[in-house]
Amino acid sequence: MNQQSDPRNHIFENLKEKILNFPEQPDIPESLWQDFLKLRRKLEIFEQVGYRALPSLKPLLKFLPEPHHSANILAPFCDYSFLPFVLAYSGYRFFATNENCETIFSIRNSMKILDIPQHGHFLCATAATLPFRTYQFDYIVCTYLIQKFPEPWDVLKELQRILSKQGTLIIRDFNRKGMKLLQEIRRNEGYPSDIRSVSVFEVAEFFDRQELDVTCQRDELHSTLVITYPEDFSRGD
Repeated sequence: MNQQSDPRNHIFENLKEKILNFPEQPDIPESLWQDFLKLRRKLEIFEQVGYRALPSLKPLLKFLPEPHHSANILAPFCDYSFLPFVLAYSGYRFFATNENCETIFSIRNSMKILDIPQHGHFLCATAATLPFRTYQFDYIVCTYLIQKFPEPWDVLKELQRILSKQGTLIIRDFNRKGMKLLQEIRRNEGYPSDIRSVSVFEVAEFFDRQELDVTCQRDELHSTLVITYPEDFSRGD
């Protein structure tokens, strides 16, 4: 599809403007408003360093079916990476998890303030023991997973367990240039800039050893792994 004719092109700028310019309203409870301000501050920091956080998620949507499709979609370990906001704003129905229940509440509160339809089912769940059936999800979409889990191998095994036999696992993370930008972002947030994580290539090698097909797509700041089972690969039930 021609990018200029893609009806989803407007989503990212519209959502950014909605977050940055949403006016304070006296009828919003203070606790909900504080959750929303966390979201806004995160986006403001990204904008200050020149990182277009919302448009950076656009390449992920090309791997997903149209929003009206009945596919089972999971956004695990979600936080203020904005992925659940983009999925919900785009009309997708999905599951999302985080190990921190307060983060889940903050995301849902911010969506409520922004009047984003609650298409997502949000669960507080431990990363290495997700409460889903084996082979449950047609699409699993992860952003910045390997920064959240310095030793991600048990987590990756869990994602493989719940990925359907015809499913697609998408893992998107910063490349070397993107990691330098992330260090600047973390300094602006008041966090230590040193980040210990494995590389995207180590994750690709992990799945390659499991006999999965792995392709890697790159842009200026990111590497995106697309992981599937080979067509002739059979798993026992």
